[in-house]
Amino acid sequence: FDPATYNYTVEIPYGAEVPEITAAAAENGSVYIIPAMGPGRSATILVTAEDGETTATYSIFFQVAAPVLDQVEVSIEGGSALTEDDVKTVDLTAMLQDGTVLSDDVIDVTYIVGDEDIIQVHDGQVYAYNAGETTLTARVTYQDVTVESAPLTVTVEATTENKTIIGYEQVNVTTDKGVAPELPSRIMATFDKGLAKDVDVVWD
Repeated sequence: FDPATYNYTVEIPYGAEVPEITAAAAENGSVYIIPAMGPGRSATILVTAEDGETTATYSIFFQVAAPVLDQVEVSIEGGSALTEDDVKTVDLTAMLQDGTVLSDDVIDVTYIVGDEDIIQVHDGQVYAYNAGETTLTARVTYQDVTVESAPLTVTVEATTENKTIIGYEQVNVTTDKGVAPELPSRIMATFDKGLAKDVDVVWD
């Protein structure tokens, strides 16, 4: 506080109450405070010196900060009960404190999957690879504020389709002379129907 500065601006978080103002005058002066009527309003402090004639008026404006990211919700088109080989759109809602829903082009989104052997998310689509139950969480960042959604439980049922493997991804391994190569225990397989996915393999 500078006695020679009569106007002040104080930023308060969106949705916050105006703080209580207290003041004391020096050298036996008196103070009268007119509180701000709410956020975005000013409080006035009237100071009268001991002589009863010298006065000063100070104003404090309570500026409301812009609303920040407050809530994130994630769901899956058609519900979170899937079947193997389903590909569904992930529905994401990111909302500010004032209820404004943010568009996808202004937020950064990371999807966290409990078990990526069951589902994976790519380009806003969820891919159901194997039967089981897992969780899907969305982590959204907007203007340096990060909020996570509540975990969404996702259940994948086994498909009733009879599927046949028709091909495997090419595997290239290098090793030193006299050293047995380390081969992967799982590789990507292509089926006659449905999604390609990693499968267990046994090498001869």
